[in-house]
Amino acid sequence: LAFVRNARATRDAFKRALRIDPLNYRARVTLTRFYLDTPFFLGGSGVRARELATETQRTDPDLTRLMRAMCAFDEGKLDDAEEHILAADLRDYVLVQHSQRELLQALATTHLDAGRHAQGRRLLQELSRRSGGAGRRR
Repeated sequence: LAFVRNARATRDAFKRALRIDPLNYRARVTLTRFYLDTPFFLGGSGVRARELATETQRTDPDLTRLMRAMCAFDEGKLDDAEEHILAADLRDYVLVQHSQRELLQALATTHLDAGRHAQGRRLLQELSRRSGGAGRRR
């Protein structure tokens, strides 16, 4: 219930953070997640999430890949999501690496649940490989 009351204020706070600092990558990814997870009547929008990813392309291609992967997964486009997330190099983005790991885990689980064991295993290996590397703060 609290989320329902605060949804628009939450969205507006992330948008304000991006107006103040357009390079705030954590706010971009979090706003993308908000758009994808929130019902339309509370301010959610898959279209707006994709637009935000496109806006990010100008300044940060790797972050755009993560955001596009999130959108593709949300739309059930697993191959596109996998292509984008595997192309993203987020070592310098410590504050959103958890989003990358969660998406890789979700993709792997989806493949395993559907009986595509080789694909699931490959993604879990990639998740393990990427989780082992330390990133620099940015």
